[in-house]
Amino acid sequence: MALVGLPNIKCYITPPNGTKTDYSQYLIFNGTHGAPSFSQSFGRQGTTGTIYLVDPNYASNSYQGGVDVLEVSPSFVIPTYSQVLIVDQSIATSSSASSFNNGVLFSGYVSDPALTLESANSAIWSLSVVDYSGYANASIVYGEYEGLAMDDLIVLLVKEANCGIKAQKIIDGGFISPGPTLPRMVFPHTSLTSALQKVSSMASSTSAFGWFVDQNLNLNFLDQNQVSPSGITVTDKPTASSSLSLTEAHIKMDGSLKYDFDGTTLYNRAVVTGATTTVHPKLKSPPTDLFSANGSLSYNLSNIPDTRSTLPRIIVNGTASTISYNDGTSVPTTPWYIAQVPNGSWVLQVNTTVTGAPGSGTIQIWYPYQTQITAQADDNKSQISIGGPNSGIFAKSVNSKVITTATGAYQRAVREITEYGRAQERIIFTTSEEWVGLWQAGQSFILNSQFLLDSQKITSAWPTGFAPGLNATFVITQATLAFTDQGFRRWGITAVRVR
Repeated sequence: MALVGLPNIKCYITPPNGTKTDYSQYLIFNGTHGAPSFSQSFGRQGTTGTIYLVDPNYASNSYQGGVDVLEVSPSFVIPTYSQVLIVDQSIATSSSASSFNNGVLFSGYVSDPALTLESANSAIWSLSVVDYSGYANASIVYGEYEGLAMDDLIVLLVKEANCGIKAQKIIDGGFISPGPTLPRMVFPHTSLTSALQKVSSMASSTSAFGWFVDQNLNLNFLDQNQVSPSGITVTDKPTASSSLSLTEAHIKMDGSLKYDFDGTTLYNRAVVTGATTTVHPKLKSPPTDLFSANGSLSYNLSNIPDTRSTLPRIIVNGTASTISYNDGTSVPTTPWYIAQVPNGSWVLQVNTTVTGAPGSGTIQIWYPYQTQITAQADDNKSQISIGGPNSGIFAKSVNSKVITTATGAYQRAVREITEYGRAQERIIFTTSEEWVGLWQAGQSFILNSQFLLDSQKITSAWPTGFAPGLNATFVITQATLAFTDQGFRRWGITAVRVR
């Protein structure tokens, strides 16, 4: 088991166009202003947090010419957009340090520095910080892309954003996972963050994608089946030699442990509707509508015609005729025309000033019409396992006008039921302070619990599952880091089960 020494927290700040300086001596771990804390969300805002620096010599009094003189002379000033790096040197210098457990507790920049005067002599700098994903939120991309693989599209978007963030595919030595070929994607001058969220939403038919920007400004774009393992085991039965371990985290048994079998978000039928598109039937294809002539002067159309598109084609009893649209501004001169009637429906109309109504035979018509892209996907296994009066069907509709193909709509529907087709298992817990390791939202860990129930574990005593004792893989979706005395820390974790 990898063990390290006591925490040794270093805080480095680099002002814009300045030099890197060690501010560790000024970092506060307790007091009225609080201790450093950070919050991570996988694939959303990245990491945000607050750190506090004390300047004990912000001002001083001197006696000059028989008069007390106050001299304000700050030891330091922290400008907005200064880069911040916080490292636990005990981990960074450990022989067991790795690229994902290298002692870096935070890297990013100051978004909002605030100065508070504590006394006549001292001041506190409260620094609101955000990791480098903030650059993605402050850059603009635009364009239309069709038929690109997910990883190729992400690399192009990051390159276009030109915001300092780097993106390379895994095959090229980077951290962008391979993904499916995407349908047409339109980005109308939106932030890189919004574009990545849109790609994340569309990309996966097996699980949800998420992303973060690491301390080296590399974009990591991963799905739940491709996330990097943290190498950490979380347990409620500590081993004897696990104090100050990097790889064994202990659940704090203080009432904060919660395990959800969340059925409120379950749905196993997804109906996805996309953009409205125009279908252009060809004359060689079956007609859009086929009528049996019976002497009627009008016939109800089955679709809404797109009157802005090409003219219809009509064949009456095997002979081609001419047809037009009646826009209400002029009298049609063709034997047949299409018009909208007062109730809103559309009809094929005989122009009796030109021709008579056929009393028998067939009328074939081809016309461009509007339709909404729609796709449905069902998780039949989930529906059967639930059963009940509704046959176990829990449906949800998703309306996304950015989906412009039937393939894209079906892909989105499959992703929805894959992610939400079963009760999501979620754990919420806090680690105890003797664990000095670290992890990242989006990484996975192994949970080994003697108290929790395993819904997928079947034994002779528990033939339908939910046997005691849970050993499974989870992905961190949210993480909060709070420091205590001397650089020790507690993690508050929300994670979902993936295996």
